[in-house]
Amino acid sequence: MQCQFEKSDGKQCGGYSVSSSHFCFSHDPKSKKKHLRAAKKGGLALKSNSTVLAEEIDLSSSEGLENVLKDTLSRVRRVNPDGSIELKAAYCITLIVSKLQEIHLKSYPEDRLKEIERREFELREQERAREASHQRHSRLWEENPEKAAEEIMVHTNLLLKRALRDRESRKLGMNI
Repeated sequence: MQCQFEKSDGKQCGGYSVSSSHFCFSHDPKSKKKHLRAAKKGGLALKSNSTVLAEEIDLSSSEGLENVLKDTLSRVRRVNPDGSIELKAAYCITLIVSKLQEIHLKSYPEDRLKEIERREFELREQERAREASHQRHSRLWEENPEKAAEEIMVHTNLLLKRALRDRESRKLGMNI
């Protein structure tokens, strides 16, 4: 039922009446003290939650922009007790999500290039290590063929064990 209070302009209050009353919480004469306490408490809460300058943000990279948008998104995403969301917040969330999508689409080639460069570097390092090992074994083979053969067998066994372990971990990973 709608609150029966009539405003100074002659319009009826748009609030809903509380149970066992014809008035809403704000206009019910029986709850006037409670209303004043609640209003005071709300005002104090607003004063005590004064805003402060947020930490400096990095806008020089896609990652920095993405972090700012994600932080803002988590601050805006507030839900009412009934599970609904304010319309302004919904618009803001929609805008932030669309901007995050744009960043992902633009940064994907950059990220992919970085991954390719990282993998290329790893492969070069592995090749250098293989070449150094090969040279060492070649020298050792010339100096002491028996010891070289023994080291090659040990090295080969280690590689086989690593390959089997990797294969097993991939199998387990596929089952998870």
